[in-house]
Amino acid sequence: MNNKLEKNKKNPISENFKNKFEEEKGFSFAEDDNTNFSITVPSYFAQEQKKILHFFQPKSKVLHILDLGACQTFGTYQFKKIDLEIDFIIPRWHRSIILPNGDIYLFGGADAKNTQKKLNNCYIYDPVKLILRGIPNMKIPRSNHSVTFLKEYIYIIGGETIGEKAVADCERINIKSKVWEQLPPMSVATKGAMVCSFQDRFIYKIGGKKDEATLSTVIERLDINKKEWETIKYNISQELSKGGFSLLSLGSCLQINRNCIFVFGGSYPLPYEEKSAQSFILTLIQGEKEAIHRIENYDHFKLPVEDAFWNPQPIVEGETIYCLQNVSHEKQVGAVFLDRKRILKFEPEKGWSVLQ
Repeated sequence: MNNKLEKNKKNPISENFKNKFEEEKGFSFAEDDNTNFSITVPSYFAQEQKKILHFFQPKSKVLHILDLGACQTFGTYQFKKIDLEIDFIIPRWHRSIILPNGDIYLFGGADAKNTQKKLNNCYIYDPVKLILRGIPNMKIPRSNHSVTFLKEYIYIIGGETIGEKAVADCERINIKSKVWEQLPPMSVATKGAMVCSFQDRFIYKIGGKKDEATLSTVIERLDINKKEWETIKYNISQELSKGGFSLLSLGSCLQINRNCIFVFGGSYPLPYEEKSAQSFILTLIQGEKEAIHRIENYDHFKLPVEDAFWNPQPIVEGETIYCLQNVSHEKQVGAVFLDRKRILKFEPEKGWSVLQ
């Protein structure tokens, strides 16, 4: 694995990136330093729980399950295809999440036959009856939203409504009471953003798209105690600002140690629809008076394949990250295979690898 800084290819979208930062007051220069890639957060799943990766296949009635424990035992990484006993088709651009106890939830999306119709339906998977059991609906129908879990709540962030319009609305559901709660809106309406929990107190929202042709340059975070969003001013190096760096949409991210969020993959907006293998660390440096955020170690560990994440939940097991990346069609621009995912593994000492 080449650990040296590699310059990302230039993209026309990034030519005016510095000006966008200055306009949105989120930009300043900094020098790169060596950020720690060590993974010290606890393993995601409860100790006795099966270690599962999953994805629902849009436009079908199929759930794909990958049992990491069984795969490691037998040395092969193969999904189990589950034909669900449901009377509807899995929506396009939905989002799903698996919780530490193994419960799998599905939220919203666009109607498979009419993608202009956004849905607020929500379900939990019943592994005994092989059904999706309905739970209370989201307050706002949406697709291409972001989802994460923290302290007994599943958070739904942004997304799009009718006419592919991005929304700033956010809500959360208590997994015990199944009651939805409206949250304050983000400062910037965003869809396809990267989100993760951080330090058991914050939900970070990174990048995404403001519309089909415009990336967001904003990072903001929700303080779940105060229920307030804060726009983050972050530092990048002068080299990055000139080298074609962008915050993308449809990437993946997670907290890996106390002060670092690992961000990787994603895609550019229309008209280019280019995919990316970029990665970086977002580091929080807590000063005496205020917190400083820095983007560091750009492309220190690039992904082995340029592509996005429609199922962006990474899983930590031990000191290893597992995640499922889209598999795009090699010849048909913009087309993604709906029935398969690329299984990626990250180890700090070895970098990324593809498992199947």
